[in-house]
Amino acid sequence: MRYRRVSNRYAELGGEISRAFGEQSWEFVRPRAVASPYFRPAVDVVETLESYLVIVELPGVDEDDIDIFVHPDALVVSGRRRCIEVEGARWHAAEIRYGAFRFCVPLPADADPDAIAASAARGLLRISIQKRVRGIA
Repeated sequence: MRYRRVSNRYAELGGEISRAFGEQSWEFVRPRAVASPYFRPAVDVVETLESYLVIVELPGVDEDDIDIFVHPDALVVSGRRRCIEVEGARWHAAEIRYGAFRFCVPLPADADPDAIAASAARGLLRISIQKRVRGIA
């Protein structure tokens, strides 16, 4: 996995996952495009008292084929699931999505883009983003 901390604002958030201002729940919005060069893996976003946890379903994807971009206001995960080639075979079903994938998750204001950790095991990518410690006013 490659991590990249990006300092400029990420502007391409609409249409995938968005968070309504002032609400505590995440709002999932389906993409409107008919065809896309990317597929979007299944993603769970979980909030705890200390952090946000993004869990991505990526079975069959090597860690070297995953890129994680951290922007001040968004987390972007992209990569590629390589096709399994079987020489001389005739396919009877093809339901597994191969090729490039990409998705983004807006980061709430209290997420700390400098405190991020990721691990992959058993087909799941887990990205933990710590919350900033609030000062007492």
